[in-house]
Amino acid sequence: MKTTIVYIAAAIAEIAGCFAFWGWLRLGKPVWWLLPGLLFLVLFAYLLTLVETNAAGRAYAAYGGIYIVASLFWLWGIESMRPDRWDIALRATLVCPKRKPWTWHGHTTCDRTPLRVTRRPSPSPSSSTSLRQLASAASCRP
Repeated sequence: MKTTIVYIAAAIAEIAGCFAFWGWLRLGKPVWWLLPGLLFLVLFAYLLTLVETNAAGRAYAAYGGIYIVASLFWLWGIESMRPDRWDIALRATLVCPKRKPWTWHGHTTCDRTPLRVTRRPSPSPSSSTSLRQLASAASCRP
């Protein structure tokens, strides 16, 4: 529970710090926006040191998913822009590794079972080719 709270606070601090620089450079905000931005980024770095782990990389990797979700809330709550389907689809792909189509040593990332892909000759679409035939020709069989 403590780690989750630290990650959420770190995400807010990182996004707020980066947004201060964004505001100054892209939105024409005054230069004094950089001061709270720097303070938020220092707070972000400090918060990640509070995570109970023996390697910084583990803390950063676990934090990544929370950051991605927090960025959607920032987009909606602070910037008043409702996330569109592409925002949600991209983040869902990044946060949910089961959805990634990558393979690892011949296994899918979600269940680690062997994935066998069979190739069939692709029929040329014609008036006599049904949708079922096209789908069957393009399928992968386990």
